[in-house]
Amino acid sequence: MTDETGRAGDDATPGGITDGGNARRYLLGAAVTVVAFAGIAGYTLGSNSPAESTTVLGVLTLPVTSLSLAAYGVVLAGTVVTVLFGLVTLASRIDDDAVE
Repeated sequence: MTDETGRAGDDATPGGITDGGNARRYLLGAAVTVVAFAGIAGYTLGSNSPAESTTVLGVLTLPVTSLSLAAYGVVLAGTVVTVLFGLVTLASRIDDDAVE
């Protein structure tokens, strides 16, 4: 925030702009968009696939249907986004502890 002289206060970024928690909402919106896109892409690919099943790394055989590929896409994208956001949160906490 800025005071009446226009100087940035303690809770402001270097440009005097406060976040107000909007960044988390934007990142959550981006995560939902990525996961939704993965589900839609999986459904589309599954409906156009001639294969009935696929084997992953020669170990696991998975059915190839519209809904199964959509579910795989949502689970994989959700896991990746959750891990990335968790790592960013952890890094920001470690960095804040180092500064104080």
